[in-house]
Amino acid sequence: MQECVQTASQNVATYFHLKVSLSKSLGLSFEERKEQVAIGLLSKELSNFIMSRQHYDEDTLYQDIVSY
Repeated sequence: MQECVQTASQNVATYFHLKVSLSKSLGLSFEERKEQVAIGLLSKELSNFIMSRQHYDEDTLYQDIVSY
């Protein structure tokens, strides 16, 4: 899980879907999945942004990431 981080050549959508899929397969809760996505993002500003906002599911989290 810790090795799954966004690379410079990887767009955020691809990274997001990969990390969420991996997190779900491990049985993590939504809040844990959100944290794992944030930890691996290349942009620490984006990471801070999504962690400061309230999300109820992956759809709202993804919408915030894309709109950022």
